Amino acid sequence: MKIPAWLIVFFIICAICITPVSAQNDTKKQVLILVSYNQGMPWADTELSGTQEILARSGLDYELHIEYMDTKRTFNEVHIRNLYTLYKNKYNGTHFDVILCSDNDALNFLLKYRDELFPDTPVVFYGINSSPDNERYCA
Repeated sequence: MKIPAWLIVFFIICAICITPVSAQNDTKKQVLILVSYNQGMPWADTELSGTQEILARSGLDYELHIEYMDTKRTFNEVHIRNLYTLYKNKYNGTHFDVILCSDNDALNFLLKYRDELFPDTPVVFYGINSSPDNERYCA
């Protein structure tokens, strides 16, 4: 099912608007896109390109951070733990106004680690395959 662009923009704007007032004083909104797969994978590239196009048309003043998890090529507990350590060190002290999460592996990572890595940060997820575990998060 293809999600209309206006709906994604709506969720992004809503997520940014519910950010605490103290965090809204910064001029640029900090946006993290967490991509499950690798750059060069057609599915991931298409999703990311569409997301960037929607953000560009939103009129928001933002700084974009993109992280590729590369889980199609490497997916095991050691890799996921290494990503956790990398993001913990790389983004220590950074507050994101919203995290955009592409595909199941990124969603599962955030469900497990978001409270430790990115506390109180709203998450907008898309590209999620249907499964009984994920249906509770889908509207």
